[in-house]
Amino acid sequence: MKAYKLLGDTYRDLEVYDKANQFYQKALFIAKKNKLDKKIGGRIIDLGNLQRELGNFKKSLELFAEAKKHYEKSKNYKGLASLNGNIAAVYISIGREKEAIEILVPIINDKNIKPNMKAALLINLGAIYSEAPTYKTAVKYYLEALSIIKSEKNMERYELMLYQNLAESFTKMKQFDTALFYNQKSQAMLKNIDSNELYANLYMLYSEIYEGKLMPKEALKYLQLHLKYKELSDNAKAILKFENIETLNKLENQKLDLQIKEQKIILLENEKFATRTKITFLILLIIGILFLSYYLIKKQRSKVKNLSHVIHQTEDKLEFTQTKTEKMVMNFVKNSDFIERFKEDLKKVQKNTNDSESKTELGKLLIEFQNFKLINDTKEELFNEVDAQFSYKLNKKYPSLTEEEQKICILIYLDLKNKDIAVIQNLSLRSVENCRYRIRKKMDLDANENLSVVLQNL
Repeated sequence: MKAYKLLGDTYRDLEVYDKANQFYQKALFIAKKNKLDKKIGGRIIDLGNLQRELGNFKKSLELFAEAKKHYEKSKNYKGLASLNGNIAAVYISIGREKEAIEILVPIINDKNIKPNMKAALLINLGAIYSEAPTYKTAVKYYLEALSIIKSEKNMERYELMLYQNLAESFTKMKQFDTALFYNQKSQAMLKNIDSNELYANLYMLYSEIYEGKLMPKEALKYLQLHLKYKELSDNAKAILKFENIETLNKLENQKLDLQIKEQKIILLENEKFATRTKITFLILLIIGILFLSYYLIKKQRSKVKNLSHVIHQTEDKLEFTQTKTEKMVMNFVKNSDFIERFKEDLKKVQKNTNDSESKTELGKLLIEFQNFKLINDTKEELFNEVDAQFSYKLNKKYPSLTEEEQKICILIYLDLKNKDIAVIQNLSLRSVENCRYRIRKKMDLDANENLSVVLQNL
């Protein structure tokens, strides 16, 4: 905002008013965008002063009225005092000096006003009366302003101008000696201020004073000096204007370069953002893949662990089954040998017995003994070789089962059929089926649940 205001001021000094207006408008836009009420008022005043210099006094007053609302809203009383000074300047330009005076006098009498601002307003008020022309009143305000300026720092230029204003007023009042006194004071101060314009004005006043004092030679001499410094001043202004235009062109080029660099920076930032987004996406993707891999590996490990457990259980069962089978085979072999020897003995008895009925009975007895011995031996082996852990789990989970029912469960666990169980337990097939029914009832099994599978899963 400050940069746009500075550009507006520069173009205004160069009398390039369209550019000045453009930059003042930009500064005002930024102030409004950021809701800076104090700054808004100041930027509107800039536009109002621009319109005043263009001679659009009506538009200037409208803008000043708008600025006044913002200053009142933000309670910027110092700004209001300065604004009223600008309004008074417009009134002076359109010949409404009385209204200008009515505005300036209350501001000057305000005790809270800063000394340097009061001095500036007193000078304006003196200028109004000088144009009236009411030179005595003008001198009064000039002297009051001079008394303030002398006590302030960095006001030498204002003091010099006041001396020249006083010299001019006293010249108009034909008090040439007093005018000469103040003009000489301004000349003494000019030694420290290099200004062709002020020198030109100084020599013009000398020329008028000496003309009034009827000293034509001195008047001509100072008139020639006035013309010389006036030419120097005009040339300096022209050069300055040209240099300022070149400077402004450079500033515009620099501004364009900055805009190009800014666009490049924005593009680089966008590229950086896109790159960062891609990198972030890739990192997240890699993390996701790692998590998924970890989950799958963990799941596979769990499966392998379960499978290993199943394998161990299967191996144990196979080992148990193999051992059981081997022992049963051994028992079967032993029983077979015994039966073979027993058969040989029976055959010998049969040969020595002449009674056919006895022979038949001996054969039946042999078969029954053989079956009983085989069944009894197998039964003991089966109950002795069953997994002790299974018996423990069965008894703990289903304590209501009788010893006979537990033995039936063991035989079912060993995957024996009802017919085999009946032989081993010396029961009828019907008794085995009834026993199975009682077991299912005590175990609270549904009709679709397999008793053998339930026992295997213990």
